[in-house]
Amino acid sequence: MSAISRIILIGRVHITVAPN
Repeated sequence: MSAISRIILIGRVHITVAPN
């Protein structure tokens, strides 16, 4: 679960920082 949560958080931040 930690891995999934981490991926979701990182993915969200990445999308917010660089939606490209």
